Amino acid sequence: MNEKSITIGVTGHRDLDKMNKEELSKKIEDILLHFNNSYKDLYLISALAEGADSLVAKIALKIGYKLIVYIPFCESEYVKSFADKNHKNEYFKLKNLAIDFKVICLDKVKSKDLCYQKLGKEIVDNSDYLLALWDRVDNQKIGGTADVVKYKIQKDKNNSIIIIDIKR
Repeated sequence: MNEKSITIGVTGHRDLDKMNKEELSKKIEDILLHFNNSYKDLYLISALAEGADSLVAKIALKIGYKLIVYIPFCESEYVKSFADKNHKNEYFKLKNLAIDFKVICLDKVKSKDLCYQKLGKEIVDNSDYLLALWDRVDNQKIGGTADVVKYKIQKDKNNSIIIIDIKR
C-alpha cells in the first residue's frame, strides 16, 4: 500500500430512474475497489440524498469504506426534501452506520440552495477525489451537481474527479 488513507466525496443526481441500477452499481463498485489496492483506510463523504449519494454509500460500505455524512441544513428539514418518502428510513439506516456526521448550515437559513452549495464545497474541500454521477448538463442550479463539479474542476487541476455519465 502506497498511502495510508483516501477520502472520496460523492455528488450526483437524485433521479436515477432511467439508469440500469445493476450496471451502474457495478461501475461504482469497480471505481471504489480501484482504491482498495493502494490505500489502507478508505472514507466516503456523502449527503445520503436519494439516488447517487445513497447508492454510492451503500456500495462503499459493502466493500469496507468508512462513511462520513454531511448534510446541508437541519436534519428535520433535510429529510422533508426527499421525494420518495420511503427514503427517509434508508437515510437513517445509512446514517447510523456513519463514523462522523456534520450539519453544514447550523443557523436558520434563508436559502437552502446556498446551503447545498456550501455542502458541495465542503465535500470537495475534504475529499481527495470527487465521484460525480452526472448527466454533464449545466443547469446553473446553485448547489446542484454541475455546480459542485465546476467547483472541483476550478479548485483542483490534478484530475481528481471521476464522472459516471447518467441518463435522465
